[in-house]
Order: sequence, then structure tokens, then C-alpha cells
Amino acid sequence: MDSIAPVMSVRIKQRTEEWVDSEVLQSIKDRDKAFYNYKRNKTKENLNFFRTMRNKANQIIMSAKKNCFKSSVENNMSDSKS
Repeated sequence: MDSIAPVMSVRIKQRTEEWVDSEVLQSIKDRDKAFYNYKRNKTKENLNFFRTMRNKANQIIMSAKKNCFKSSVENNMSDSKS
């Protein structure tokens, strides 16, 4: 049995970036769902919807990163090493 279907160990990744939150993850899921729908049914409407969701996800990710780094700089303003 082990030669046909050996037991495999799986590593589960965790998001370690501090800018990743539930809003970012939800926008990524929505984008991926829109891409899946476009790949199954390649219409102009699905393509435009995917592009809209992709742009929205990128905007949310960029603003989350910006806010995270901005708050990190503001919190460590007096400590130059941090």
C-alpha cells in the first residue's frame, strides 16, 4: 500500500505579513472567483468583471501595505534602528 499511495507530509503556509487582513483575503478570493468564471466562460462581460476585481484587489493590497508601513514608521519615529 505504501508503494502505491505513500503517506505524504504537507506543509501549511501561514500569512506572516502584517498587512494581510480579512479585507485583503476576501478581495483576493473574489478576484480568483472572477478569474475562474472567466476561464470557464470567456465572454467580454466576464473579462471586464475580472479586470474590475483584479484592479480592486490590487488597490486594496497597495493601500493595506501603505497603511502598514506608514504606521510602522510613525510608531518608530523616535527609534532610528527600528
